Amino acid sequence: ISPAHAYYPASIISSAHQFYATPLGEVSIHQKALGEFEKNLKKTGLDFARVANDEEHSIEIQLPFLHRALVGKFSLLPLMMRAQDSAAVEAVSHSLTPILKKYNSLLIASSDLSHFYPQDIANALDAHLLQMVADFSPGGVLRAEEEGSGFACGAGPIAVLLSTARRAGADQVKVLHYSTSADVTGDSTSVV
Repeated sequence: ISPAHAYYPASIISSAHQFYATPLGEVSIHQKALGEFEKNLKKTGLDFARVANDEEHSIEIQLPFLHRALVGKFSLLPLMMRAQDSAAVEAVSHSLTPILKKYNSLLIASSDLSHFYPQDIANALDAHLLQMVADFSPGGVLRAEEEGSGFACGAGPIAVLLSTARRAGADQVKVLHYSTSADVTGDSTSVV
């Protein structure tokens, strides 16, 4: 689940293609699961479209990590959220939960946190948003973004992940690691 950074014709979009191609191999789109999601989402009244040749990158950047971390072939149910309000989060989570329970699944939300602040400000903003994640609070993640106390381009996808994980039976969240671009570049004046 990722944000949709550009305008698309629906609140929730997915790929119209059969697979994503990477240097590490093809990743097929789970067409059956995508069809089930679309059917479930239609019941919520939220609009959905499959888009070819979209410019969104936030799903693709996860694929090399998945190629390395997962054993064997896997398929993908790519969802990109243009609408990231609480109603959209609930509609997507409600539509996704039965699919997550039906298939052997790994749920991923793709997002950056704050952008282009000095390291100390970024750390404070990101700490607040990550606390909302650790508190297992989908609403807290959305509020942090709305109030400006924390930022995530994928606040909606993060909230969907939390809400869906809770519906699927999860009862805790643990933040494993946090870092900024300064950890790689050494430049702490403007970090992501």
